[in-house]
Amino acid sequence: MEPGSNLKRRGFIGAALVALGGAAGWLTRKVQNSGGNRKPAPTAQDSRFVYDVSEFEKTDPALLRYQPAHQFETGFGRVKRLAAAPGNCVWVAGDRSVKLFNADGGVEKEIKLNRPPHCIHLAGKDEMLIGLGNFYEVYDSNGKSQLRTPRLGEHTFLTAMTVLGGTVFLADAGGREILVCDRKSGAVIDRFGKQDKTRNNPGFAVPSPYFDLAVASDGRLHIANPGRLRVETYTPDGRFESSWGEPGMQIDRFCGCCNPVYFTLTPKGDFITSEK
Repeated sequence: MEPGSNLKRRGFIGAALVALGGAAGWLTRKVQNSGGNRKPAPTAQDSRFVYDVSEFEKTDPALLRYQPAHQFETGFGRVKRLAAAPGNCVWVAGDRSVKLFNADGGVEKEIKLNRPPHCIHLAGKDEMLIGLGNFYEVYDSNGKSQLRTPRLGEHTFLTAMTVLGGTVFLADAGGREILVCDRKSGAVIDRFGKQDKTRNNPGFAVPSPYFDLAVASDGRLHIANPGRLRVETYTPDGRFESSWGEPGMQIDRFCGCCNPVYFTLTPKGDFITSEK
């Protein structure tokens, strides 16, 4: 036997076995497909992996406290925010203006703007703040501009505002923080909301441009932390104090990825939340 002939013989046998295996596989597939393409038989779903929300499709009538009393068209293609005004009137922001409607839905006034408004706040009888992206303007009751702030940041996107004394607090969804501005000049004098051990700040999680705040009668700030599904309380100097709210589908919890998107306070201090 020539040197290496044993290796050649083994190689030949191995190749033959591979070919035989391939032929067997082809024959098996041929037999299985002889009746055409067959779909696997359906199996019962494992109840552990069924996403069933049927119990939440109906609301318990006992939970319904309010019913719509009246509605009217605003004329806006896209409504952004609203604010209650004296005399049963309401300011509504949308498109590129802010309109004052009376109780019957008639337009009393309109303030034309160069940019879409994203938030408004009535700071007094003759003072309305309008957030316009990365800056805000102040108007009197006649629609005359009293102040226009400089741009507050490259990534700033204002979604809510409130006033306390000589200070303006702005919810910046772009920067995920609260901007503190001087009420007279609009200059930024402080900011908070990033993770900060000194102020005990947990950090705001704002996945989308919904970031609301309000000041309570005791001077504390209530701020929505939508990504954490709760409302937090802060002192005016930006120190975290407490929070309420947790994720869930029940009536006393917040569902989804980021809620509440808006909220307001009643004269008694109760919260009315808006969720998406």
